[in-house]
Amino acid sequence: MIHLSVPVKAERRRVVVTGLGIICSLGLTLEECWSAIKKGCSGITPISNFCSAPLPISIAGEVKNFAPEQFIQNRKSIKVMGRHIQLAVAAAQNAFQDSGLELGNFEPEQLGVSFGTGTLNAEYHDFRDVLSASLNQGELDYHIFGKEAQQQVFPLWLLKYIPNMAASHVSIMLNARGPSNTITTLCTSSAHAIGEGFWMIRNGLADLMITGGSDAQVTPLGMVKFTRLGLLAPNGSTPSEAGRPFDQSHCGMVMSEGAAVLILEELSHALKRKAKTYGEIIGYGASTDTDDPLEAHPDGMALEIAAHHALQDAESRLEEISFVSLAGSGVPFMDIAEARAMSRLFSGCACPPATAPKSMIGHTHAASGAMASLVAVLSLREGLLPPILNLRHPIPDFAAFPFFPVTTALATQSALVNTISFGGNSACLVFKACNA
Repeated sequence: MIHLSVPVKAERRRVVVTGLGIICSLGLTLEECWSAIKKGCSGITPISNFCSAPLPISIAGEVKNFAPEQFIQNRKSIKVMGRHIQLAVAAAQNAFQDSGLELGNFEPEQLGVSFGTGTLNAEYHDFRDVLSASLNQGELDYHIFGKEAQQQVFPLWLLKYIPNMAASHVSIMLNARGPSNTITTLCTSSAHAIGEGFWMIRNGLADLMITGGSDAQVTPLGMVKFTRLGLLAPNGSTPSEAGRPFDQSHCGMVMSEGAAVLILEELSHALKRKAKTYGEIIGYGASTDTDDPLEAHPDGMALEIAAHHALQDAESRLEEISFVSLAGSGVPFMDIAEARAMSRLFSGCACPPATAPKSMIGHTHAASGAMASLVAVLSLREGLLPPILNLRHPIPDFAAFPFFPVTTALATQSALVNTISFGGNSACLVFKACNA
């Protein structure tokens, strides 16, 4: 018989945010993106990075004018990086610099990476030539394909798309030799990654964690597969008005791409090196429903449970939540489920104001939780609430939540950040203002 000793519960270590990096449809730097968010700008435009004219939907939140060589010193490594990896490395580099960390002034074994990435984002041109050469009277000839593929497919092709390669490249670039983890749970990936990184520091497994996520689904294949699922908002006459979360006219999400990174750090470690702090992460919760492989439970049960877990983990009361950052995808069944879950969660008190970053940035899928977390941390720090764009006639389930069409000053204490993914995953994070 095995006898296990009961571990003594250690004092929970506090975890602060000391660095931020973001690249999205609103800009290539933290300053540029945050300025656009405060102004209530939209990053949704007609697609210009590839020819989208034949596609039924041709608007998205593209990252414009991105040159990976500006961020990645080892030019040879760019060849084995898919776009989502390039964006991840660039955002991590920016966050690392923003944190004041430098190679050599920390213990590499105490710096870890916890990252969220999406599904395989292979480009059609990776196999265009080999597939074309393998046709025999209009049918794919596997014998020809085997020969052509051996000769034409880039030998390191797979390294561009394996999910954990974003975390791997970040670890190599920043000499992070601590825990490294990659989470792929669709739209909740980066929220899970931030939560796991938070727990690692709190439980003494690391002093520093590079957390966040990246995704690059704005590709011909990405646009086609989400169009076929019936999840994308149509073009319309004004691209910036396509995403309408919680509005009665909501009709789908707007595809977007990007990366967001938060440097998490144990409080005493940050104080010792006199690091600036954006805020504190104090809670994480997650849950899953099992109703449907695509749609969330119509009443948002998993999200409500995840929020309860996050608040319990944070040891926070509902009254302490200054605002809620909603997933707000614009997909009707998801908006309704989220609104119902939040209405039940706050049924015993006044509903806090709400914001929805996707209304400006678009849906960045695996990166969306990190995007929302970064916006929430900055909102807490500056005492303001960004708007929800295009919300003019709220759905009935959302009616109790205050919201604003422009950025509004707000007394801030704590924020709840929601994420929901297709397939039923939900994850919530709680952040606290530094002065709270």
